[in-house]
Amino acid sequence: MSRDTMSIHLVSSECEGAIGDETDVTEMLRKAFKSAKHHWMVIDPDPQMKGALNAVLIKMGEQHPDRQRLVEEIELLSKFNAWLIACQLGVANTDTMPSLPHEGWKGFGIHQLWKEVT
Repeated sequence: MSRDTMSIHLVSSECEGAIGDETDVTEMLRKAFKSAKHHWMVIDPDPQMKGALNAVLIKMGEQHPDRQRLVEEIELLSKFNAWLIACQLGVANTDTMPSLPHEGWKGFGIHQLWKEVT
């Protein structure tokens, strides 16, 4: 198991406890992010965020009606991050920027929630 995987797992298990019985996805994200940001062993924000998101997905379960929307937002953030790196390397431009999953799509605002909590 890699060091990042262990860090993500550590953060995720503590975030699951912080989420408790919360059912509102936005509140689940806030509680998980707050717990992750103040993790006593993992101080790198990347595994903190990944662990928190993992905890929310676990708590939601496979059948939660908002699960797909959250997964789409996580994937969009990953693609956007890769696109930014590609732009910095000079191998991408605005024509290749990732687009929203579909017309009218609205995410939970993961990035904004992370900034608010941290």
